[in-house]
Amino acid sequence: MILTYEALIGDSLVQHTKLTLLNEETLSYYIDPTQVWTYLSRYPVLQYGTIQTDDIQIFTLTHEENEKNFIRNTFNKLDNIIDLDFKEMSHNNGSMLDIYKVNYSSTFDEDHLGQAISQRSEYGSWWEILWKKTNIIDTINSNIDLNTIVHEIGHCLGLSHPFNDPNNREWDSSDTVMSYNRSPNGWDTWFSEHDINALIRIWGRENDLGEINYDKKSSSYDFKKTNDNKYMIHTEIGLENITEIKTLSFSDKSINVKEEIIGLFDLLDGVDTI
Repeated sequence: MILTYEALIGDSLVQHTKLTLLNEETLSYYIDPTQVWTYLSRYPVLQYGTIQTDDIQIFTLTHEENEKNFIRNTFNKLDNIIDLDFKEMSHNNGSMLDIYKVNYSSTFDEDHLGQAISQRSEYGSWWEILWKKTNIIDTINSNIDLNTIVHEIGHCLGLSHPFNDPNNREWDSSDTVMSYNRSPNGWDTWFSEHDINALIRIWGRENDLGEINYDKKSSSYDFKKTNDNKYMIHTEIGLENITEIKTLSFSDKSINVKEEIIGLFDLLDGVDTI
């Protein structure tokens, strides 16, 4: 079985996050600073729209500064790649993604290291992440905590386990951070190419400044004009609409869409429709 980015897109996860965003582009997150026994209420939406609460008991640990910075850097890097913006909040009143560091959760068994919990009530939808501090210090396993954090963030952004089979030995964390298997070089702490392509497919590429960035040379991509006068670029995830984009930045050069792509197609159309 060949792993592709399509195998990492979880439709139900994507749907929940889109409910959380309510057509906005900014996802707010909260990093819990407390160390305390507490309860998280569950808000599963049952048939006929009724709401039932089911408390989860947890013991939270204070996030260390390096852990907070790792989470912030993860969102900052994603912000430059996908067409979502991320904003940190100092409280969880209205935040869309709450992150808790724990050493106990009533939902965890002995081998459980993390959980992304989808929540929905009459007040809206949101996510809660629980990640368990392991205190593993040997070199090859030392990044397991950071891997757990990225893995659960991936779920909240719509990534599923590969083919819904996280333990499959055909893949490891170098193929996708959504795998439960450690790579030969240790636990990966950033999204793989497959993961990034899946996230781009779900949310689109970052284009807030009218510019889109691509990792490869410009010669690696093809362009197309559709019958309804839209201009497309063919990438690893298929055709992407660039009609309203100003600049495409590749590893070797930048291209002005209006002058160098639309203008070229207009010139060709003037000679012979193709």
